[in-house]
Amino acid sequence: MNYCVVDAESLPSYLRSEGSLTRTFKAVCGGFHIEQKRFKRNDPFYTRECLLLDNGRPLVWARSFLFSTHNETIETFCHLGSQSLGERLLFASENRSTNKGASSIEANKATEGTLARGPYTFFEVNGADPELQAAMGDEAIPTVNYGRSSQFTWSHHDSVLFLSEVFSPYAEAVLV
Repeated sequence: MNYCVVDAESLPSYLRSEGSLTRTFKAVCGGFHIEQKRFKRNDPFYTRECLLLDNGRPLVWARSFLFSTHNETIETFCHLGSQSLGERLLFASENRSTNKGASSIEANKATEGTLARGPYTFFEVNGADPELQAAMGDEAIPTVNYGRSSQFTWSHHDSVLFLSEVFSPYAEAVLV
């Protein structure tokens, strides 16, 4: 993907939000859902690509890379399917009072201890980028799409997760 790193001050404020992106979209979108597009398991490296959608319109194209030997974290990540990475793994400790059943126990084991998010790196992607066009179709405009990436690390095991998210212009319209 062809991208250019940009200064955070020049970007819309919604890109700097550190909470659950899924939670934010669920609050403002009537037809929010997640569609997993690709998943690759190559122990101890795992890759997931998905689209966050509102009534079928792409909001965000997300790609996550997990490097881990921690069984509970791996199992949670590998079985996300159309579930939220943030709600199930990254921000699951915030959701403990609302999670029910065995799957929440699995998620809680994966998120025990302290999870730290590193600083964001913000970037622009040309909407004509073939990879972005393949992921978002008409929602990727030919000029600029904004994106961000960050790294998550767990204090009690050696897992590291890299997350990159590219926002469609439709996402900006929904979040502003």
